[in-house]
Amino acid sequence: MTEWYIEDVKQWATTILQNAKIPREAIDSTVEILMGEDITGPLLLGMASCEELKSCGLKGGTATCLWAEIEKMKKNARAALTTTRPKGKT
Repeated sequence: MTEWYIEDVKQWATTILQNAKIPREAIDSTVEILMGEDITGPLLLGMASCEELKSCGLKGGTATCLWAEIEKMKKNARAALTTTRPKGKT
């Protein structure tokens, strides 16, 4: 996600919100806000809380849904960084 640009975030958010069965109007509004704020992958990962995401103008339901996915990505990234290789493997 650190290489994600605005269009990548747009696609990611659309997919996440569609999977969560968020109404189309709310998805469109959320994507419009993300693009208007020039939100990229690094900016999303750098957000400290759902409240920070909401401060960009996102509504509670869509912000909460996206925040849960951001937290999953952060957790997976930390896990990948702390995973060690078995001895003897290079």
